[in-house]
Amino acid sequence: MHNFPLHAKFNFSKINRFFEIGGGFGANVHFLLTNFTNIKKIIYLDVVPNIFIGTEYLRKFYKDSVKDYSETKRLNKIKFEDNNKLEIICIPPWEIEKLDVKLDHFHNAASFVEMPQKIVKNYCQFIKKFKTKEISLISYDKFDENTTF
Repeated sequence: MHNFPLHAKFNFSKINRFFEIGGGFGANVHFLLTNFTNIKKIIYLDVVPNIFIGTEYLRKFYKDSVKDYSETKRLNKIKFEDNNKLEIICIPPWEIEKLDVKLDHFHNAASFVEMPQKIVKNYCQFIKKFKTKEISLISYDKFDENTTF
């Protein structure tokens, strides 16, 4: 079903490029950047209005390192700069098609379980396209199997 090894833990000190879908207000990205200075390139995707709240939260700490929709909407391709500077690209879901990146780690916590299966499958196609090396997925217990995937 997948080509990714299953792990109980990840070594975040060895990654540089991180992508999170459903990052809420940005606390997980903030935590990672505070504790792992090797992480320099971030894609943070969430729905409106969460993406706005998360972008502004991250901008408070990381200032000009944060790029938002006002910058990406004019681009045909969204790429990381070829350098070792911190770069946090915050995008809404429809901008995923413009991403031209390779990733070390993809993360999703509890939002895939709340999405229709076809939406999750669509995201998975992109995660494969980005040649993602490792994936972490977290879900919650006691969900309704009739309404969640």
